[in-house]
Amino acid sequence: MKRPLEIFLFVIVSVVLILILRSKSTAFYYNRAEGYAERGLYDRAVVSYKKAIALDHSLVAAHYGLGNAYLELRMKKPAEAEFRRAIRLKRNFVPAFEALVHIYLQDDAYPQAMETLAEAKSACPGNPKIEELSALVKFSYLTGLLKDGTEAFTSGNKSRAYDLLNEALRVDPEYVFTYYLLGYLYFSEKKYPLAGEMINKALRLDVKFYPARKLLGDIYFEEGKFDNAIAEYNAALSADRKDTALLNSAALAYMNLEKYEQAIYLLKEALILNPGNVNLQYSLACLYRDSGRLQEAVAAYREIIRTDTAFPNVHNDLAGIYKTLGQPGPALEEYREGMFIASEKLSADPGNPFLLADMAAACNGAGKYAEALDYINKAIALKEDYPQAYLILADIHKNLGNFPAEQSALQKAGRFSSRKYVFIEKMLDSSRKQSPQVLPRQ
Repeated sequence: MKRPLEIFLFVIVSVVLILILRSKSTAFYYNRAEGYAERGLYDRAVVSYKKAIALDHSLVAAHYGLGNAYLELRMKKPAEAEFRRAIRLKRNFVPAFEALVHIYLQDDAYPQAMETLAEAKSACPGNPKIEELSALVKFSYLTGLLKDGTEAFTSGNKSRAYDLLNEALRVDPEYVFTYYLLGYLYFSEKKYPLAGEMINKALRLDVKFYPARKLLGDIYFEEGKFDNAIAEYNAALSADRKDTALLNSAALAYMNLEKYEQAIYLLKEALILNPGNVNLQYSLACLYRDSGRLQEAVAAYREIIRTDTAFPNVHNDLAGIYKTLGQPGPALEEYREGMFIASEKLSADPGNPFLLADMAAACNGAGKYAEALDYINKAIALKEDYPQAYLILADIHKNLGNFPAEQSALQKAGRFSSRKYVFIEKMLDSSRKQSPQVLPRQ
């Protein structure tokens, strides 16, 4: 009996000694690995971490340290595997979750980062580091999606743009800027009902998001709902009265309702803020003209010409006023100047439909109807949906006494415009009264 007992005790002591030695060896290799890592000797650290793990596969810290050493050596896949092993051994090990997320962020692998964070939230509920990292990843992912979506749209890949923005909505369905950007893209494609739907969703999330108010005003403007547009512009102006572009938009909406005094007031306010802005000066000149304040219009156009004699339409507009005032000499002089400037610009850009239309308007005013028809037909061939070109074409036919052709051109101007222009209807009615041949209303 004594001999077997001695053997049994010997075995027990041996096992204990082996475990002690093994534990000390594991600690030895782990501490050596940590020392190598601190000194930047990551190749040696990897070797020592592996020896420690070979002695104790359950050592979480060694797997985590080995993962970090791999990262320093730019070996992302092995690093990822070690962090995953650490998490399997200790499900709520936050540092390994953090390291994995940062690996995915470096590669812009946001879906994987989001999945890992969802796993971390489940394993470590309420952990402040995980919550903070989750917010950072969501914001980075969203901004990346919005940036990539915008770039895809501007490069012509519209389907990808909408896919990316819809993914942004999936990531955070309450991020107001995503709805705003979708609304802007739909607006730029003239899909006004869809644009309005997106902007209204943005405003339901944040009623004080005033850029959305401005864009909703632009949508209503393009739909010809000028009263609604004014309401949105005024809401946006209540937040920023120094936005001259917004003041200009509101003024143009008032102008379309023939509320000229309100429009003039807003444009003068904008010009006080930005006195050198030629676009604002041009809008004010047009308002003076359309409201019948012709002498003030002449002075305003002259001021624009002093600033920029090649500003689009300015000479043709001024010539039209001189004709209304019964001054054919100055009118012809302005039309000729308009022809000269348009010709100079066309020599550098012969395929520009807007320049071709400007040239056509100047030729028409100067009585060169055949040339005017040639230029305007070229403009329409290049841009079939350009409403202003049809208005010029209508005026050419009117001057030629071809009233049915005038009416046809006016109807096309109305059809290709997203807005309902009252003045087009008035021009059509006037043409019908002069012609026995009446085209049916469209």
